[in-house]
Amino acid sequence: NSISGKKFAETVRFQITAWGVTRTVADAVAVQVESALQDIWQPSINRSGGFEGELNLFAATIEPDWFTTF
Repeated sequence: NSISGKKFAETVRFQITAWGVTRTVADAVAVQVESALQDIWQPSINRSGGFEGELNLFAATIEPDWFTTF
């Protein structure tokens, strides 16, 4: 916020999860998403993985910080 109380920028952190039949497939998709985010100056902060037993799918999750000015 500025002295006038108006917003000029904000940061939002959210999760993007890529799913695949193997961990390698899920990670490959997550790498492509991270690369696209870096191209527009929105870095990924955290990365994690998991497995969903009911669906039999692996997950690769990234958390980008989205910084927007207005």
